[in-house]
Amino acid sequence: MGMMLVGWAEGTSLISLIAEFDPGIAFLLLIIIGIKMIHEGIAGKEDEAPIRVISFVPVIILSVATSIDALAVGVSCGVLQTAVLVPAIIIGMIAFLISISGVMLGEPLEDILGNKMEIFGGAILVLIGIRILVLHIYG
Repeated sequence: MGMMLVGWAEGTSLISLIAEFDPGIAFLLLIIIGIKMIHEGIAGKEDEAPIRVISFVPVIILSVATSIDALAVGVSCGVLQTAVLVPAIIIGMIAFLISISGVMLGEPLEDILGNKMEIFGGAILVLIGIRILVLHIYG
């Protein structure tokens, strides 16, 4: 929500800088993290400690990838001179609900499906990255 508002405030001044590189950056970041997750899921580290701490670098990379998209949406709203507050609040609420759902369902599903959850999550990130690139190329 915050990056969307920042993007909206910048309006047309940033559009020329990020429009060309945004899809490529998001694609690369999502592909790298997705492939890493798939690799770790296939490697199957069953002897890991039951409580795993999310490492800092993947969280930052995913945050940047999603923030770039939010920034681009905000810039689009600025260029089109549309209202941004209500869409930003709605997007923020939906992102919050989906994040909470992921946190609540993650551990029970991992207990049921094991390493397949990491492979599935990585595949989703790869598919999202491919979708971003294809939409950029083919409109």
